[in-house]
Amino acid sequence: MSTTMLLTQTVIPLTESHLRQAEIDVLKSGLQNDATAKKAGDAFNAVLGNPEVTKRAYEEIKTLANTIRTVRGSFQTISIALGTFDFFRFRDENGRVVQLGGKWKELSTHFEKALHASVEVAPGAVVMMNKVKDILGGAAGAKRGDLKARLQAFMRELKVKEAEALDMKNHFQDLADRIRIFWSEVELALAIPLVDAARKALLNAINARLHELSRQLIDLQQKLNALQVVALSKVAIGGAGAAMAILALCPSAFTAAMESAFRSGEIGNIIADAQKQKQILEAEIATTIAKMGAAYTEQVILQIYQQVLQNPKRYIDEVAVKVEAVVNIWQTINLDMHALYTDLELNVDDNAPVTAFLIAKMTVAKEMYGKLAWLLDTYVEALKSAL
Repeated sequence: MSTTMLLTQTVIPLTESHLRQAEIDVLKSGLQNDATAKKAGDAFNAVLGNPEVTKRAYEEIKTLANTIRTVRGSFQTISIALGTFDFFRFRDENGRVVQLGGKWKELSTHFEKALHASVEVAPGAVVMMNKVKDILGGAAGAKRGDLKARLQAFMRELKVKEAEALDMKNHFQDLADRIRIFWSEVELALAIPLVDAARKALLNAINARLHELSRQLIDLQQKLNALQVVALSKVAIGGAGAAMAILALCPSAFTAAMESAFRSGEIGNIIADAQKQKQILEAEIATTIAKMGAAYTEQVILQIYQQVLQNPKRYIDEVAVKVEAVVNIWQTINLDMHALYTDLELNVDDNAPVTAFLIAKMTVAKEMYGKLAWLLDTYVEALKSAL
């Protein structure tokens, strides 16, 4: 998976400014109207139920097992390369011997521990998703008080699971951070001191441009995510957290659903324009990365070790993205439940049944949570098959 794809698949935290602008854009689009919102919700459900979308989502999640096996193989490959490097006892500019193999072994051990921890926690997410689906499915004939009691009991149980998931996220987040730090150490250890000023200036300029393009891409992705989440909140009650999780677990299926639901009207044009801008940025990032590779061609030793180290870093990032998607479920599902609870308080009298439109919104949310539970179940199977 390319660096660009990693940037676009990561669940990026939404800023207040992006959410406020998204609210304005969605308001202009007409989704505040019940009939328009219901039509968009029906279209979204239709795409999620499409067998081709289901097949694509399943195949994307199933590749996780192969990814994990590749990561393990890459760890071993790098261990051999760094063992050779350590054997030559290279010294830094201060005369100190640089040894990297031991640190890499620690990272490999850390990865295995985090992987096994995720296998323990992920099944709990499947259970919780199915509970959400059951609660929403029973809402049609429920009185507000009955549904409120079920939600309160659900949220108490969620608090316990949330701590477990957060601990798992911290394991992988710590691993990702340590990998980046280690990568910096390797770059320093393998840097060729005799680099002419012109080449150094070129590399600095390329790095600066890549940093700026990445920043622009992240900002644009935040805009897209905010638009999608806010737009979906108009057609699926309390579904923003599930939407973010599906976006991370299966971005292509989610994007197809969004395009079908909101292709018409102003909001569809806004999303389409943002998608075009993203494609332009991704293309320029790929070109810039290619330029960087060309600039390193004469630094043979550094290039070899960078090439060896680049693959595992990329695969570890890919696994981290998938695992963080599960963690995001624990962090956002509680907000979804509160959103559902708040909507019920605003729309339902003490002894009245929920309205027809509220039931329609719950139906969209129920389908999203059902799909998410299935994706997570597949995710757990993929993890277990790779161990």
